[in-house]
Amino acid sequence: MINLMMKKSFTLLLIVCLQISLTQAQPVVVGTGTGISVFSPINRSYDYCVYEVIYLATEINTTGPIGAIGFERVDGTNTDSIENVSIYLKHTTASTLAASNFSTTGYALVFQGKWPNTTGAGWRERLTDSAFVYNGTDNLQVLIVKDYQLAIANTPVTPRWYYTNSTTGDRARRYFGGTPITTSTSLTTTSFTSNCRITFGTVGTVEISPNRFSVYPNPSKGNINFKFADATINNTSLEIINGVGQRIYFNENVPSILTLNHLLAGIYFYSIKASHGEEYLSGKFIVD
Repeated sequence: MINLMMKKSFTLLLIVCLQISLTQAQPVVVGTGTGISVFSPINRSYDYCVYEVIYLATEINTTGPIGAIGFERVDGTNTDSIENVSIYLKHTTASTLAASNFSTTGYALVFQGKWPNTTGAGWRERLTDSAFVYNGTDNLQVLIVKDYQLAIANTPVTPRWYYTNSTTGDRARRYFGGTPITTSTSLTTTSFTSNCRITFGTVGTVEISPNRFSVYPNPSKGNINFKFADATINNTSLEIINGVGQRIYFNENVPSILTLNHLLAGIYFYSIKASHGEEYLSGKFIVD
């Protein structure tokens, strides 16, 4: 009886603490330093580059699905898009990095494509291609890879980025050069921690109005229903991530009504995208 009461109380607490607006986007800025680097996080004065960095849980102080990630541009006369950029994320208990060879072990690939490099200073960011649910307890390790793009001249041509100088040991490592990136590529450490903006939820899209979509019951006893209120939203994909960041469901063509059966108890995050990429909705539900 006591266990049942504790379980119900815990569930109610989760609902109160974790329920958020379906269309809310919450940006978190990590690092406000004014150091300037041409090498981190993305370098254009060499054909290839890698930058790996740890952002501390105490700096992020937020949980949930990461919908976008960005870095703070300073200047640079070149405004070509930065090609062949990949962003990887993972949880880590480490707070510093040692010199090491390049590896994507344990990482989730969340973005691949062109990185914006428009003129002037400010944040340059991209939506993630797939959800990564940050747990708020571990530190967040970010890996940025730029594969081949022909190098351009150094300052003042190449873009430069703001960084914060870590005072608690080297929290980053990097490579830049003309040799393709492999598992033999050596990364050297640096205290230069690139300023980063992490957005939880959605950003830069036309959001699907919550009154056009429903998830019920929430909390659920194991069966959960996804329903669109009209036919104006179609050709949508649905992704569901569990509380430890594992994808447990994905469908590129979601019917107007979908029922998932017998989900295990826990917190789940979902994201819905229209096939043209202009409509997006994310949220949470609980199975108790």
